[in-house]
Amino acid sequence: MTSTLDVGDARLACTDAGSGTPVVWLHGSGPGATGMSNFGGNLPAFEGFRNIVVALPGGQVGARGTEGCGGRAPNVLSIFMY
Repeated sequence: MTSTLDVGDARLACTDAGSGTPVVWLHGSGPGATGMSNFGGNLPAFEGFRNIVVALPGGQVGARGTEGCGGRAPNVLSIFMY
């Protein structure tokens, strides 16, 4: 399931698939890079886990802002620490 998360001044696209111990996939940047374009093909190998694939700010679908992740990474990770 793909949804969006508000993190400070950014809106992030997030795909959540599976169940079990969570694995958070954070991708690098680049033209057209998204979490799913980088890691979607890996998810079948991790079907026994809850896969949380985050599209970080910087040009991805569902994201606001153009500066890249910058100092937002701790805010992004804190969402998943419960």
